Amino acid sequence: MTTSNIQSVVVACTECMVSCERCADHFIGDAEMETCLRLCLECAG
Repeated sequence: MTTSNIQSVVVACTECMVSCERCADHFIGDAEMETCLRLCLECAG
């Protein structure tokens, strides 16, 4: 994953910490979705 991809994941997750599922909807790839959900849960936790 490139730096810009990670950045976009972080931004998207930060924008929807309340709903991690909505956050995952931004991404098509399972790996990105998994990363996104993990980041969301860490932020929300």
